[in-house]
Amino acid sequence: MNLLFVCSQNKLRSPTAESVFSDIANISVRSAALNNHAEIPLGVEDVIWAFLTIMSTWNLH
Repeated sequence: MNLLFVCSQNKLRSPTAESVFSDIANISVRSAALNNHAEIPLGVEDVIWAFLTIMSTWNLH
């Protein structure tokens, strides 16, 4: 199963979740950010790749 963790900056929440889930068998994980200026911004290819996307962010306007 492909899990995608997304937060606003990809600095704390989503990389932490990626690290926690990375050692579980049969699960592939990625993390990305909603901010286009982040080191790993969310892309269309991430959304297509993911079976499940988990968002951890505030202030979505």
